Amino acid sequence: MVHQVTIALLLIAAGTRLTAVEAQVLEPVRVAGGLIAGVPNAARSVVAFKGVPYAAPPVGALRWRAPQPPLPWTGVRHADRYGASCLQRAPTGKPPYYEAFLAREPTSEDCLFLNIWAPVKTNASQSAVLVFIHGGMYQSGSGSAPVFDGAALAERGLVVVTLNFRIGVLAGFTHPRQPPDWPEAVAGNFGFLDILAALHWVQDNIAAFGGDPARVTVAGHSTGAHTVHYLTASPAAKGLFRGAICISFPYDFLMKLHSLGSVWQTEQEGLAYVQKNHIASLADFRNLPAHALDLTVFTQGIRHHHPAVPEQYVPAFEKGLHNDVPILTGLTANDFSAREQPARLAALGAWAQWREKFCRAPAYLYLWEQPLPDAQHPECATAFHGADLPFWFHNLDKFSRRFSAADKLVADRAASYWINFVNTGNPNGAALPAWPAATSNSPSLLAIGATLAPRPFPPPAAKP
Repeated sequence: MVHQVTIALLLIAAGTRLTAVEAQVLEPVRVAGGLIAGVPNAARSVVAFKGVPYAAPPVGALRWRAPQPPLPWTGVRHADRYGASCLQRAPTGKPPYYEAFLAREPTSEDCLFLNIWAPVKTNASQSAVLVFIHGGMYQSGSGSAPVFDGAALAERGLVVVTLNFRIGVLAGFTHPRQPPDWPEAVAGNFGFLDILAALHWVQDNIAAFGGDPARVTVAGHSTGAHTVHYLTASPAAKGLFRGAICISFPYDFLMKLHSLGSVWQTEQEGLAYVQKNHIASLADFRNLPAHALDLTVFTQGIRHHHPAVPEQYVPAFEKGLHNDVPILTGLTANDFSAREQPARLAALGAWAQWREKFCRAPAYLYLWEQPLPDAQHPECATAFHGADLPFWFHNLDKFSRRFSAADKLVADRAASYWINFVNTGNPNGAALPAWPAATSNSPSLLAIGATLAPRPFPPPAAKP
């Protein structure tokens, strides 16, 4: 209450006047752990809550343990800045066009935070919720990377959540000799368990921000898309979301059976790690300072044959363990090399047809062809891996480059497709080109670029 009154007095002193709705939004919000206060934008149409802990810091005795409930705090926590991104090796060799994709905050082992953008509403209706999972390490700390700011989508009515989760050695370590303090047998999937904990947090707390826990869509890019696919294949995720958006992941990899990611393989990696580093016990390993950890091992991935992920993707669907939800998914025209791209596009189509055997919910496929312009580096002005993200998020203004009227129109339409899908499970809406669901009888995708129209499979191969 003190915080609310202070903000109100400051705004009034600045010559502004609070409406009843705005005053209510500025009240501290109670979540698991305590009260938090967000920050409204200049128009006071969206309130951002940044750096909200959804789990206890996974440090000390909690290193390599399943996420635990957030530690309570007293008073009002000012959610006005992003929390640290999860510990990772520094991104190297990234082309200049990635500048808006990189996290802007420092990294830390204490990193289990999420960010929320909530619209200010004049009615009591609940908004649909988009939860976004970032991709590989260079994107870690998705909220603090400018392109993933959720304000533009919140302006258009969604509640948007981005989150951090453990990656690398802190997410993937396990060992064939399970110690006594590892009773949950969750070793090697700590990042996946973090994401499950964040989705449970959303179910329990998002109504306080005007969000509808029954209308949650989970989205992810690249390895984040891999995670979303496995969420659709995980019994542990049942009921946590009702729609999935998967951006740029190779379906030929997803559909194969392989040993990569098995618990056995992970245990052998862990055994080699402790032998190489002469680590005598897990206690010694947990006592190592974070900067002494080798961050180049245990890549971000999903470990199958595990309590939260009992099967690989294909067997999970064949055994009925999956979550039958609508899915929106696709690739960019230059996602992969010219040699790989045709096979991966063909795999996207064959995936859609295979999925129809096990799911009633529709699948909407796309091929993104609109390049992200770059006057300083014209060789980079392609539909590269991730080039579609600023358009989906309607965040072209986060980039210091010139966009054409055509770019802005594509961004408006792309965001509209996402908003419709999150709201209803169907991307179609008024004033938008029709996006038909892909079926075995009509295998098609939506080409998004200079033209916006359905296209049958197989699409033409991407040019080198």
